[in-house]
Amino acid sequence: MAVITSDSVAGDLDAFGSESDVAALAVELLAAGTAARRVVDLDGVELLVELFAPTPRLLIVGLGELSEALDHQGRLLGWDVTASDELDDVLRQLSPLGPGDALVVLSHDAALDVPVITGAWARRLGYIGALGSRRTQQARRDRLIDSGATDGQVDGIFGPVGLDLGARTPAETALSVFAEIVAHRSHRDAAPLRSHQGPIHLQTAADQI
Repeated sequence: MAVITSDSVAGDLDAFGSESDVAALAVELLAAGTAARRVVDLDGVELLVELFAPTPRLLIVGLGELSEALDHQGRLLGWDVTASDELDDVLRQLSPLGPGDALVVLSHDAALDVPVITGAWARRLGYIGALGSRRTQQARRDRLIDSGATDGQVDGIFGPVGLDLGARTPAETALSVFAEIVAHRSHRDAAPLRSHQGPIHLQTAADQI
């Protein structure tokens, strides 16, 4: 038996082949955020995987009307939402987060975005979004690249954040942001349901194990 979180492995996995393979599978399932109990065939060995998905958490960097709207929208969806614009506080709140959680950077403060986003990469957060115009996005990208980030890492940031819903108010923008987060966690393209010919509820990573 082994207990795997996004940070650690407790137990003996020698019987199941590569520990890293099993841990990678567990982290992928944790990022999906769906409770599941399945038997997996791993290199000819049957392994029972039971996933207890924690409450997803959203950390917002920046305060204001949009932050408040995101907080309200997130709580409607059952998320644990926190917000701050102080670097030390943000990094403290970031430390327990993992693949099933999300970060949205609303602040345009250059002193915040590089250490916070770098910290989010280290925690392997499942979703990192950033508010701002395309010029702001490019400036943030340049700062991250200058700090040592790779093109692949920066390309993984959802910025400008949110789906193109034509949002104008903070509440509508919060809806577009969470719609993008949910779609990304579910591995969906956020296209209208009527554009699909198959089942409405596609299998998630947890369903496929």
